Amino acid sequence: MKNKFKKGDLVFVPSGLTLLQFAEEKSVKKFVTTKAPSSVIIVENETHSPYCSILYGGERWFVPRIDIYPI
Repeated sequence: MKNKFKKGDLVFVPSGLTLLQFAEEKSVKKFVTTKAPSSVIIVENETHSPYCSILYGGERWFVPRIDIYPI
């Protein structure tokens, strides 16, 4: 099942999920693993990418859209 999130949607991020930030060359610049479940906002969701951009801890992160859930 494909999740259809829109910019501004509130979604659930489970604990133990790895969030990524990419460098301009598309390589991983920084990553963090969530320690607790959280509710986050979708910043961007491009249909051609397997990732959604979310706001977590005051920073923009990318997460595989199959790993987040609607609230």
